[in-house]
Amino acid sequence: MKLTTARSFFLHSTAVVLAIVALAKFVSAFGTVAVLKVYDPFLAYFTIRQLVLIAASLEIFVAGLIWILPAKRQALKISAVMWLALLLLFYRLGHYFGDFIEPCHCLGTVPSAIGLNPDFADFSLKLFLAYMLVGTLTLLMVGYFEKSFFKTQGP
Repeated sequence: MKLTTARSFFLHSTAVVLAIVALAKFVSAFGTVAVLKVYDPFLAYFTIRQLVLIAASLEIFVAGLIWILPAKRQALKISAVMWLALLLLFYRLGHYFGDFIEPCHCLGTVPSAIGLNPDFADFSLKLFLAYMLVGTLTLLMVGYFEKSFFKTQGP
């Protein structure tokens, strides 16, 4: 598989999953479940609803960048995915080291609405986070050795 094909596959698969997860979050955020009104134990200034809306907006933004920017801006696309993945990682680490044992409310109420086990949904999102982190790190390291990868070539 060519490197450009691998980059393209990674970016587009990431954008599709981000868009699906963001859609699930938007649907969930406008629900009436009481847990959405609870303040997040890690970021205590925000309710779960507010964090779900912020996360969904960021995910749609990154997915949009991947789809809208031209192919020659792959370094920017990969960097945007890395930025989002690091935000999500630090949030998860904050929950982990804060001893918050509940599954992440990352998808809001959607898992229970479709009969999905919340632990399975949480594990799936952790797996996707690992996919984003490993993928971006690998592509950025490989791109470092390409002379033209980090050069901007116009708008």
